[in-house]
Amino acid sequence: MKKRGPKPYSLYLDHIVQKAMATHQKRDQHTRVQKDIFILKWPNVNLKNCKDEQLHRFVRRLLYFYKPSSKLYASLDLDYNKAKKLTVVGCQFTEFMLESEEDGQGYLEELVKDIVLWLSATSGIKQERSLQNNGLLNTLCQYYFLFIGTLSCHPHGVKMLEKCNVFQCLLNLCSLKNQDHLLKLAVTSLDYSRDGLARVILSKTLTASPDSCRLYATKHLRVLLRANVEFFSNWGIELLVTQLHDKSKNISTEALDILDEACEDKANLHALIQMKPALSHLGDKGLLLLIRFLSIPKGFSYLNERGYVTKQLEKWQKTNEFIPEKSSLKLNYRQNTNKKAVLPAKGFVFLPIQS
Repeated sequence: MKKRGPKPYSLYLDHIVQKAMATHQKRDQHTRVQKDIFILKWPNVNLKNCKDEQLHRFVRRLLYFYKPSSKLYASLDLDYNKAKKLTVVGCQFTEFMLESEEDGQGYLEELVKDIVLWLSATSGIKQERSLQNNGLLNTLCQYYFLFIGTLSCHPHGVKMLEKCNVFQCLLNLCSLKNQDHLLKLAVTSLDYSRDGLARVILSKTLTASPDSCRLYATKHLRVLLRANVEFFSNWGIELLVTQLHDKSKNISTEALDILDEACEDKANLHALIQMKPALSHLGDKGLLLLIRFLSIPKGFSYLNERGYVTKQLEKWQKTNEFIPEKSSLKLNYRQNTNKKAVLPAKGFVFLPIQS
């Protein structure tokens, strides 16, 4: 375990961590991350030029298995013993079709459109079945969001999602009532390493959704921070600063706590100072975060220009002006009715008087 490091229990967390690691590895080493499961001569097969009909038949059978309308993969229980393996293979299957050329793109579009139809029915955009009956809470169909998230990690996958109106469908969820479960799954699954509609969905969830979803999305920013998602300082800090002004105190407090953690990284601290956020309304924790600005020259200059440094120095000097030179203690003795001195009350302690 020490050599391999901790492994996420959740498929969603594993998806976030693996994609973040893959992004950094591709950027730093320019190499492809090795896959755990190899299918269909992974990672590159040109289906158009492949004359092996057996291979095409196998792809079509896999496609049929994973399509929501077939009710095969989608109807399996979450506690099915091969649920995780089937889901990982499904995500890699979408990547395989994405990296194949025309024939693979056609298969992928068929799958994505079927997922959109399922999502529309589930979200209530088309009233067909209730949440209790559609199996979202207890079957593998909830992992279709991981398929969408896998595609959102690739430029060509983003184009496919746009072509099939997936992003528009997810944006519609933000304005629907009683769809917290779908919004949380969407926010958890999408990739935010590049600018685009995924960040628009996250931003809208942070500001326009119910309290529970806004709080969940705010907490998810901490997950993205710890997963070291690429360029977090360029966009994540801005979203957190926006949350500082949320009408819910729980959300603003959570955002403040995440910002405090984020500022352990100098890049995030620089980004926060650049935004010049208002922190005084957040109490002592807000002031403590403001004081962290003084740890770098840019932050010191910013606070000094605002007169904050001068005010704090004056305040500090005033608190140190009064230093008592002598202290005295007056002991009050109780007297009886005859005005005779009596012993001090039980527990009374005499202290020495400094001269």
